Amino acid sequence: MYAAWSPHGGGSGEFAAGEERERLVDAFTKVATERGYAHTGPDEVAAEAGLPRATFDSHFHDLSQCLLAAYDRFFDCLVGEIEDSMDLGAPWPEQVRAGIGAALGFVAESAAVARLFAVEAPTIGAPAINRYIAAVERIVALLRLGRGRSAAAAALPPLSEAVMVAGAVSLVVAALLAEEQANLPQLEGQLIEVLLLPYSAGTEGRQGDPGQVGREVG
Repeated sequence: MYAAWSPHGGGSGEFAAGEERERLVDAFTKVATERGYAHTGPDEVAAEAGLPRATFDSHFHDLSQCLLAAYDRFFDCLVGEIEDSMDLGAPWPEQVRAGIGAALGFVAESAAVARLFAVEAPTIGAPAINRYIAAVERIVALLRLGRGRSAAAAALPPLSEAVMVAGAVSLVVAALLAEEQANLPQLEGQLIEVLLLPYSAGTEGRQGDPGQVGREVG
């Protein structure tokens, strides 16, 4: 679960050398989620963190750098949840199903924060887009592990996983934009089919039970 620091809770001994930076990143996430990025400034972030404005300036050149730091940490947490859920000794379909479930659960629980990064982060331009590409590539790399688990996957074009993950992400982002985060768990079946169907020999073009697709992957 993505849990931001709160100035009204937690013990003072929790943070190591980067305590100030972490507090600022958490404060930014809280303020920007509540007010929107356009209505968030360094002064508000510093105040929420209980730190002087000069401390903010010592860690970040501007607010966009703080946003990127928060973006990185959010996706670190998301990828960590996916990785932790995948039992490398389990059949590949079970690993994919577990990863999808973990990702959807994480995003649903932190929907307001996820919406901030999906909708408002791109407004700062190329730096956020590059972060998005890097984050997606981490998920793509996990999906590519399936190439060693399925004979059908050997013939897939090199960009197959990137296309599949992009499609899955678009479904999740659409739900966030529509503020339908409560429906995110219902996407699990669709995402399983999107991410497993290409790995299933002899199932091309078939519509059916995503669970059946999973059972057919070695």
